[in-house]
Amino acid sequence: VDKQGRLHKLATDTFGRCIAMYHAYLPNKEQWFQPFGSIHRIQMVSRHVSSFVSFQELQRQGITLKEFPMHDWDALQALGKDFANVTSWWRPLMYSYSDMDEVRNYFGEELAFFFAWTTFFTRSLVFPAAVGLAVLAIKVAAPEASEWLPSYHAAFMACYAATMNEVFKRISHRYIQKWGMKDYRYAAHVRPEYEAGWEPVLPWRHISHFISVLFIALIVLSVVANHVVKLHITSNPEEYWLTGLALHYGCSKRNVNTVVLKIAAVGQTIQILLLDTAWGYLARFLTDKENHRTGDQQSSALVGKLVPVKLFNALFPFLYVGFLKPCLGRCRPDVDGCILELKEYLILFFISRSCYSLAYLKLADVRITEELRDEMEKMGGSGEMSFLQIQAKLGTLEDLTEDYMQYVTEMALVTCFSVIFRALSAIALFTNLVELRLLGHRHCFTLRRVYPAGAEGTGAWSFTFEAVGRLAVLVNCGLAVFILEPLRSYEMGHKLLVFVLAEHALLFAKEAIDGFIDDVPSDVSAIADAHSEALSAILGDV
Repeated sequence: VDKQGRLHKLATDTFGRCIAMYHAYLPNKEQWFQPFGSIHRIQMVSRHVSSFVSFQELQRQGITLKEFPMHDWDALQALGKDFANVTSWWRPLMYSYSDMDEVRNYFGEELAFFFAWTTFFTRSLVFPAAVGLAVLAIKVAAPEASEWLPSYHAAFMACYAATMNEVFKRISHRYIQKWGMKDYRYAAHVRPEYEAGWEPVLPWRHISHFISVLFIALIVLSVVANHVVKLHITSNPEEYWLTGLALHYGCSKRNVNTVVLKIAAVGQTIQILLLDTAWGYLARFLTDKENHRTGDQQSSALVGKLVPVKLFNALFPFLYVGFLKPCLGRCRPDVDGCILELKEYLILFFISRSCYSLAYLKLADVRITEELRDEMEKMGGSGEMSFLQIQAKLGTLEDLTEDYMQYVTEMALVTCFSVIFRALSAIALFTNLVELRLLGHRHCFTLRRVYPAGAEGTGAWSFTFEAVGRLAVLVNCGLAVFILEPLRSYEMGHKLLVFVLAEHALLFAKEAIDGFIDDVPSDVSAIADAHSEALSAILGDV
């Protein structure tokens, strides 16, 4: 009820859900505000204390060891029933709009948006997984059913990649309004590591660009070297000690070459993972040298360095096999030589990467459990530890960059190469369902509670999702025209014409869909207008 006695009801969205209004707290109008939640109290206490005390300086001088927000035992138990429950791995398929509220109310908006996007991406995989398995079943049951079927599959994947991000933008804007994150970037706090008035002696941003180019060149050289060595060994196996020994003891040249190809695929997978890890450390080092003022600026700069190089590292080996090797005439002698080789590389890399991710998350939990058990044994007596002591021994999450990057890489592989390895989307769907639960368990029971940072959506990552969607359109058009039958049998001039027309048609369709579907749902805009009027009537000119 406002000052004139008029009743104002909370606005509701299209689905009948009430959307609360947000405004800076006014002590003289306390009766109109809801009590602060736990994440807001943590933020206020942290910022208030930080204005008087430097936690970094306290740790540097050895006065304190760590500072972190404590977990809430009752809230953890509630989250553990579903969000962090690995046994209900299938539950993300049934998530509703309100399920992310529990995550947001405990961990803050930044982590909630991460899980909102990963959950949306995982659920969206149902469609390419169903189409991919259907195409695979048709090709197995009736190989000659339709020679155009793979091309149709490629067109579907291009459309899926082009529209998926647009759908999430609408979901994201609903969350932004519901959680009061509109224009949050303007209220972002200054990083404690920021040194005001200090300018780096070296032009680190230019140095970062130069090193990125050098690293990409290193990736190209390593991929080419891997394939040149493999080609030389398979062409002249008798010249090498190990393959020559296998031939000497009766192995056929074909069997020896098959083993060499498998080893080369393993080596390519290891190379991708090692270079990926190396660039992750190097990009963080370069970003820290740039003295960014806010966390958003720091995150955007890090994403700008990580994504181009890591995506190139993950995709170039497959693009080389799929597109460059056929042009160089270095495929296997059989008709589908390069396709089969590309499929083998995809299977090995994707399954290895998925197993590594799942094992890493599970082993981290096991490692923390063992460390806590060892610590209790050292204490003697009852061997008991307080809840606070246990949290002090848990790990710390620096940021979500690597977690996002894992999913971006997977998104690129699924949208670009599902037409080659048709079970790719189905495998990604299953592993993501399990991984989401392991990630939830990690944040609740393996890591200390993250600082509840706010965020206006997924930030710089939204541009990355958009770029991956456009890349998938180009790659799928290229695979359909140059690699898959029947178009690959056409003359080069005709293939180039078809590729240009198909690529432009799909990109035009994407832009048309973008224009037809508003990023901000109409009810979100209407609610924003209603809230503005209601706040003016209730609070007056403040």
